[in-house]
Amino acid sequence: MVARGDLGVEIPIQEVPSVQKEMIQRSKLLGIPVITATHMLASMTDNIRPTRAEATDVANAILDGTDAIMLSEETAVGNYPVEAVEMMAKIAKTTENWRSRTKWGLDTMIKAITAREMSVDEVITLQVYEALQKLPVAAVLTPTRSGATPRRISRFNPDPWILAFSRVPKTCRFLSFSYGVYPVVVNESIESWEKETTEKTKELGFAKTGEIVVLTQGPASGKPGGTNMLKILTLD
Repeated sequence: MVARGDLGVEIPIQEVPSVQKEMIQRSKLLGIPVITATHMLASMTDNIRPTRAEATDVANAILDGTDAIMLSEETAVGNYPVEAVEMMAKIAKTTENWRSRTKWGLDTMIKAITAREMSVDEVITLQVYEALQKLPVAAVLTPTRSGATPRRISRFNPDPWILAFSRVPKTCRFLSFSYGVYPVVVNESIESWEKETTEKTKELGFAKTGEIVVLTQGPASGKPGGTNMLKILTLD
């Protein structure tokens, strides 16, 4: 969590914006979800509309790559808690749409990922991103035990949902913080991940028959970080 109030106590206030950006970038590179908080829409504690500077602050946190933005006093003790949430959502949606159109920040993230030694899992997730640029993919399906693969795909802020299927409820709870990830708890007794995930994806309404999905998989043992395969499927 990037809590700017605490940061402003520990470091000079003029350094908070640059430190925020650096913390978010490093966390995203490692696949760690980030929450940005404190004074996001502070004026809405007493006023029904935020300042333009606050709207820009929220948008900049999203463009920096944060996974979540958090209100505190605005909803805990403020006079306009519902309006604050609605305004936050409007700013987030508008900013995300612009980021999607312009591919903002993607080049920087890809350069940072490829500039260091990459694991097989990271290479697979990079190929997922490439597939999303060239094909009309409806959803990305990622069976996972540790949550590493969906978190790594999330770094690219893809437009399609990332469906993270896991037998581990704790993993699913943790993944709820990652941008664009929809965690799904599944039963222990699964014979075919491909069959189970594609059927569940259609059942949940994320894709329809005839649409394309991308599926990542690893060895049957489910060893964390073992994703080594990518499939592009057209749903029957």
